[in-house]
Amino acid sequence: MKTRSLAALVLLVAFASSCVSVPYQSGQIYIQPAPVNGRPAPDFAVSSPDLEGVTKLSDLRGQVVLVNFWASWCGFCRREMPIFESAHQEFKDQGLLILGVNVGEDWDKVETFRREVPFSFPITLDQNSEIFKSYWGVGIPMSFVVDRNGFVIYAFRGEMTEEHLKEVLRQAGFTNP
Repeated sequence: MKTRSLAALVLLVAFASSCVSVPYQSGQIYIQPAPVNGRPAPDFAVSSPDLEGVTKLSDLRGQVVLVNFWASWCGFCRREMPIFESAHQEFKDQGLLILGVNVGEDWDKVETFRREVPFSFPITLDQNSEIFKSYWGVGIPMSFVVDRNGFVIYAFRGEMTEEHLKEVLRQAGFTNP
C-alpha cells in the first residue's frame, strides 16, 4: 500500500512540476503557471516610448496583444520583423497590438536594429531576462498571442512565417481589411 501511495505522490509531483515553474525572487519561492493556451498571460512591466500611459501588459486589456521575444543578434528574429510589421499595419485598426520584448539588450542596440530593419510597433526592454523567464523562455524568437481578456490563446517557439501568423490571427478573429 505504501508503494502505491508513494508512486501516486511521485506522479503527482512530476505532473505539477511540468505545469509550473518555481523561480526564486526576493528571498521567497513562488509558483508561477506556464503561459500556455487558456491560462492568464504573466503580467510584466512595460516601458515603451511608443505606449504612453501603459506601465504593464495588463494595461493593454481590450486589445489582442502579440508578445514577441527577440534580440538584434537573432537571424530568425531579423526575418520575422517585416512579417510582424506587415501584420501590425494590416490589423492594428482591428485591435491588434504587437509588442516586441527585446531580451538582454539596451535601447542603443534596439534603435540600431530598427534603422537596419524598420518597424513601427512598440518595443519594451527585458535587459535582465526576467520577463523572458516568466514566460518560460528557452530560446528566441518566441511569441504569444494574448486575448482581449488577458489569456494566452496561442504560444509558439521559433520563427513565424507570414502564412502561419495570418492563420493564427484569423483564428483569433481578425479579418483582412
